[in-house]
Amino acid sequence: MGKSRSGKRGAGHKREEGPFFAKPIAFLKSPLYRRLSRSAKVLIDDLGAQYNMENNGQLLATFNRLKDLGWGSEETLFHARRELEEAGITVETKKGGYPNRASWYALTFFDLDPHTDYDIKGSAFMKGMWRVRSGLIATEMEQRSSGKSKLRAKDSCGNRSSESGETSKIEAIRPKRPSTAATDSGVDSRLTISTPESLDPTPPAPPPDSGQSREARRGSKPPRPGETLCYAFLSEQGHGERSARSRSLSLRKKFGDEVLVRAIEDWREMGASVAGTEDVTDWISDRCRALQLIASAGAGGPETRDGAAAGRSR
Repeated sequence: MGKSRSGKRGAGHKREEGPFFAKPIAFLKSPLYRRLSRSAKVLIDDLGAQYNMENNGQLLATFNRLKDLGWGSEETLFHARRELEEAGITVETKKGGYPNRASWYALTFFDLDPHTDYDIKGSAFMKGMWRVRSGLIATEMEQRSSGKSKLRAKDSCGNRSSESGETSKIEAIRPKRPSTAATDSGVDSRLTISTPESLDPTPPAPPPDSGQSREARRGSKPPRPGETLCYAFLSEQGHGERSARSRSLSLRKKFGDEVLVRAIEDWREMGASVAGTEDVTDWISDRCRALQLIASAGAGGPETRDGAAAGRSR
């Protein structure tokens, strides 16, 4: 870096040669950054290492690309991507799909570099979007701290009132001690216990056995064929037990059992045409959305189901 107009050299001569990826200091000091998980912070650096001043919006975060950088779990990477999107640090500019179509991402630290293949409009991206989320978190923390201070002040006032006015109420409801004087029979009155006549000392009889087992009386969980089939399907595709279980549960809650079963059946029917898909979960999600759109349009028949691939194009 050359000299500036004032004759002093810039800050470039103080660092090593080569490209650098810089993050705003305001971001590093923000409560948003402190709340991020370690995996999300690492993913920011891995995305920034791909940035060359001209490709913001075309950054890749697939497991096949990042596994050589130390990522050992697709589930961890999936949660880190979602965490950065929810925090406004990244924006998905291009949806992934089959066959072998990876999603593109952009960092909101920089301007969005133009490209004709984006799936979003320019208004969907805003530089510094993370500041909005960070401001909300700061406001929430201030509200919590002010609420705690008000609660402490209220407690202190309550304690003072109890010392003066509430003492008489407590004394009024406090049971009096029996007299320590002995009775005429020589038995201490403190040792006599009076039992109300209405109190039945016999324990209640157990309910009659209806012949059902304990599990039947408690009630069994409703069957979830979609979640079970999706768990077995993801396990066949190489997902670990925790990853397959969490993703199948998430897909079942989002789309329902019937739609999820149909999407997996469509995958098996297509066979070689979808073989080699990079992210199977994204394909199943897109398929479920397409089936929901077809069902909402009133065209859920067999002839329309075979052509669902045409209806899921973005």
